[in-house]
Amino acid sequence: MILSIITAFFFPKVQNILKNSDLITLKSQIALIQNGIKKQKTKNILLQKDEKLSNLDSAKSGVENEKLFSNILDETIFSTTNSEKKSGLWAKISDSKYLFFVKDDIFEFAFDGYSFICTSKEELCKSLE
Repeated sequence: MILSIITAFFFPKVQNILKNSDLITLKSQIALIQNGIKKQKTKNILLQKDEKLSNLDSAKSGVENEKLFSNILDETIFSTTNSEKKSGLWAKISDSKYLFFVKDDIFEFAFDGYSFICTSKEELCKSLE
């Protein structure tokens, strides 16, 4: 009985810690992705190329363990799938749309050739600020 009381008290706290950990991961990876895009744009300017970045990676949509954001990052970020929805991981749903899973929330992002922005509900996007 004592064990069940202790478990009932600590389980929600552990869940909250895990969710916060996933949000920290998301925020840091967004910063990496946005900096990678800026770095590529700056490189194109210096090389006098008038090209916009066409895609962030050559990963297949809806496939697990694909290397995401490989065109702009040195660090490897592996994908999950939209059906698996593994917390703390990204899923590619099209050439320009990505999802990030955090426990009960799904953050959606879009790439338009110049920026990587949150396209989820406003309250979710504001939680990343």
